[in-house]
Amino acid sequence: MSTHTIRALSAGYNLSEPARAGRFAQPDGRPRCDSSLSRGIEAASLLPDGSIDVRKHTVPDHPLFLEAAGAIARGTLLRTTAGPVAVEDLMPGDALCCAGGRSEQVLWIGSTLVAGGAQPTPSLTRVMPEAFGLGRPAADVLAGPAARILHARPELMPLTGAAEVLTPLADFRDGETVIQVTPPSSVRVYHILLARHCAFDAGGLAVESFHPGLRTADILDPSLRARFLSLFPHLTSFAGFGALAWPRVSGETLARLTAA
Repeated sequence: MSTHTIRALSAGYNLSEPARAGRFAQPDGRPRCDSSLSRGIEAASLLPDGSIDVRKHTVPDHPLFLEAAGAIARGTLLRTTAGPVAVEDLMPGDALCCAGGRSEQVLWIGSTLVAGGAQPTPSLTRVMPEAFGLGRPAADVLAGPAARILHARPELMPLTGAAEVLTPLADFRDGETVIQVTPPSSVRVYHILLARHCAFDAGGLAVESFHPGLRTADILDPSLRARFLSLFPHLTSFAGFGALAWPRVSGETLARLTAA
């Protein structure tokens, strides 16, 4: 049981756990890579009355659900206004230190397991110390498949309207300082929704807080859209996620734009 669940039970918070969906194994015992399989997500939310709601969800194994909970691995130190805190010890209501000298309140924390073993399970990314400059990061950082980082690209200002952009961390893999990792056993990964979209300090990296994207609601099937929103009991619509603070630019697009 996770730290969130234990702390919620001891404090008398609301906890619900839907029935687990079945899984079918391959002959070697690994789960089949089938889109019909489910994913478990633990979520802790700050409700409008200040209470904390903790739930376990069983959701479709759709990329959007992994995106919601799969940015940083257990053990990553986050910089809060009260000092460094491991991501697994963070709670809704805490305040994270963000890019630009801001701090933002944690509204929601989601976590899930990334299975170990051979591909095609989602891979993780290990960032070696100072891969992006002095103290960026200060020590090894293990990130999930949903991690994006904020970095300065002033030459893109005429094209994007911003001197900084968000790029998937996996797009920086070079086999030396930013490395693809397939763990031998399951790893719990987390993502964090803040009061406003920003980039928080995770071990010295500026990691994007969770945002589903501006057009996600338009392209999802209505039933899947409702299931996704149910992860966030403090929200009533996708409009509640707010605006993106910076543009998102993939590594491939970044290379093409900067080569032009």
